[in-house]
Formats: sequence, structure tokens, C-alpha cells
Amino acid sequence: MRHIQPGKPTQNGHIESAHDRLREECLRASP
Repeated sequence: MRHIQPGKPTQNGHIESAHDRLREECLRASP
């Protein structure tokens, strides 16, 4: 994954939403 460049809130927001989806999938996969 690319690092977020300073001053790029749209890029940061995209990364954040991707992390939220990954976290939800991990929580659902956990017993």
C-alpha cells in the first residue's frame, strides 16, 4: 500500500475507507 502524502485529504479518506472494510471483514471472519 502506498504511503499517504501530506496535504492529500482525499487520498487519506480513500485509505481510511479501505481500512474500515478490511477491519469489518476480519471481525466477521473471527469466531
